[in-house]
Parts: sequence; C-alpha cells; structure tokens
Amino acid sequence: MKSKNVAHNIYGQYCLANIQVEVPSSPYLAALYNLVHSHALLRSKLTDSSHRIPRFSSIQWAICVPHTCSPEDVDIAVKYELKHIFNGTEVQYNTLINSDLCSSAKPEVWPTTTILGWKQVPFPTIKNCFLKFGILVEVAAASDGGPNVEWRWPKRGIIILTLIAGISTWMRYHSTYKRNLANYVYYGASTEQLFRTADYMYIIPVYRLTVYIMGIILGYLLRQHKDVNFKQVQIHIGNFFAVLCFIGAFLAPSFMGHIDYAYNPVDAAWYAAYAPILWCLCFAWIIYITHIGYSGYMAPILRNPIPRFWSKISYTVYLTQFPIYFYNVGTTKHSDEFGVVRKHLNFLEFFWILCSSVVLTLIIEIPSQNIKEYIFRKPRQLQDHTKNKKKS
Repeated sequence: MKSKNVAHNIYGQYCLANIQVEVPSSPYLAALYNLVHSHALLRSKLTDSSHRIPRFSSIQWAICVPHTCSPEDVDIAVKYELKHIFNGTEVQYNTLINSDLCSSAKPEVWPTTTILGWKQVPFPTIKNCFLKFGILVEVAAASDGGPNVEWRWPKRGIIILTLIAGISTWMRYHSTYKRNLANYVYYGASTEQLFRTADYMYIIPVYRLTVYIMGIILGYLLRQHKDVNFKQVQIHIGNFFAVLCFIGAFLAPSFMGHIDYAYNPVDAAWYAAYAPILWCLCFAWIIYITHIGYSGYMAPILRNPIPRFWSKISYTVYLTQFPIYFYNVGTTKHSDEFGVVRKHLNFLEFFWILCSSVVLTLIIEIPSQNIKEYIFRKPRQLQDHTKNKKKS
C-alpha cells in the first residue's frame, strides 16, 4: 500500500481475491469434496455476506498490484494463475474480486457526483431503522391492546388471545417447514439459511405473538388471581411439569446439535413451534408461585436486588446488545486465536451494554412509562391526584 513512485505516477494497490472450489463433476472428487465439508459448522457460498458470519468455503488471497489495475484485471490474472495450478484436474472454482475490497495508496479527490451520492447513503439506513422502529411500535401496540381486552372481557379475552397464540404457533410451524428454516443451529447449516430464518422468524412480529400473549395472561393472573391457595401436592405437581417443560425446551432438541445430524424440516418446525411455549410455561410457573407467596429455592433468587435490577433494564439490554455486538464484529478486521473464556466473556462488551442500558432506562424508558401512565390515567385518578397535591 505504501509503495509509490510519484515521478512515474505509480502507486500501490491492495486487493482481496476470493476463491471458492465448487462441487466437482467427477463423482469421486464430489465424494471427497462432500467428505471435507460434511462436518463443517456452517456452509457458505461466494455470494453470501461475510461481514457478520465468515465464509468458510472460500480462500482469500491478498494481492498487491499497481493502482492502474482494475478489479477486472486482477480477476483475469487470478484466473490465469489458477488455470495453471488446476490444469489436468477436474476441480472447478469461482473467483470474486470486489471493487470495495481494493484500496489504493493514490490520493483521490472525490468528484461532486460522488459527494452528492454519498449524501444519499444514510437514507436507506434510516428507512431500515424506521422499519425496525415500526416493528417495535407494533409490538408495543399489541402489548397495550392485549391487556385492555383481557381486563375488559376476561373470559372472552382469554379465548381470543389463546386463539391468536395458537394461530401464531401454527404459522411458526408452517413457515419453518415450508421455507426450510433453522432456529436451532446444526452442523452444516448454511449462512443463507440462517439469514432467511432471521428474516422470517425474528423480524416479523406475528411469529412472536405467542410469547407476548403468554406474558399478557401471566400479568393478568398476577394481578387478579394472587390470592389462590395451592396444596403442597399441587405445588409439587406444578414444579414437576415446570421441570419437564425446561427439559423439553432445552434438552429434547439437543439431538439436532450432534455432528452427524442431517437437517429435517419437521424437527426444525416442531422446535420453532413448541420451544417458546415450554420456556414460557416453565418460567411463568416459577414467577407465579413466587408472587403469590410460595417461597422455594427460586424465591430468594428472584427477590435479590440483582435480578430485580436486571428486570428493570432487560428491555434496554435487548435494544442495545445487537448494535454494540455488531459494531465489534464490524470493527474486527483480522483473524484471532479463539479462546472459549475470552470470546464468550467479553467484559468490555458487557460493560458498554450495561452502561448503555442504564442510560436508556433512566433517560427514555422510565420517563416514557410515566408519561404513558399520566396520559392514560382515568379522570377519577387525576382528580384524586390533584386534590392530594392541593392538600399537601
């Protein structure tokens, strides 16, 4: 990059060439190729995005050429050299030299058209941000509308919400089976499949309605049925089913994590349908019996200041963890030695997530909740509040 000859107007240029071996036409080489990639953690292809998830199927060559060489020239040169390397074999390959991955040492002044074009770049990003914001608003509207229906018409509200939750569960099953999605990451999952799963499962709110509705029903039970008395036998039976739900959600699908597992859309569809329900049932039972006064092993833990503090900032943690995580992913420009403890316990990342969540909670979430409660407060409550304020 620093190589240059100003007198002859020659500057260095760095290009990154991507080379991927394709499935050979020969059945013997194809069998060898499949054997090499059979136990790969993820399958990828040359056109997949490698910014968040690396492409394990491609080889990257760093090439230094004069700045007058275009990416097409570099591509021709790479193919010419590879032709000699693979001459006489049946190995097939593809190459990709992206112009964005070619950096020149020659200083260039941006033309006016480039500057004007650059000014348009943030707008698609802003549009995507508004799309995500709209999704959050839709979820917030559903979380406000659900409790109102539940409080106004308890029996009919539960029937309606349960019906909607059932439809959402069926939609998760149908979408996973039809589109071959993978909520459980298995050996050999493709990068394209994971991104497709995120598009159809995570971003679309209707697929997540089941857990939201279960939370609404739990909130109703905590407020309206907090004087329920259980016998000790009933508590033990409930604890037993809670443990079964935990095992069913956490351990039952573990066979899909085996290195010899072959993808089956039925397994993935059942996991997408029932796992969220079992998780919610397990923790809902623990929260409910603790709330109504049946102290057990979990009661001291849930009443500890740390879990209570975590419950207050949990939503802002949900909002801040992804931007901070993907910022660290985007700023990492080199391969690193993998360490289980060091990679999974990134204390600097945890620190920034915690600080950002606390700031967002204090500055945005708590004031927004207070404003919402004040706006939607009943007139009678407003009059009582005004009278108490005058007396004081």
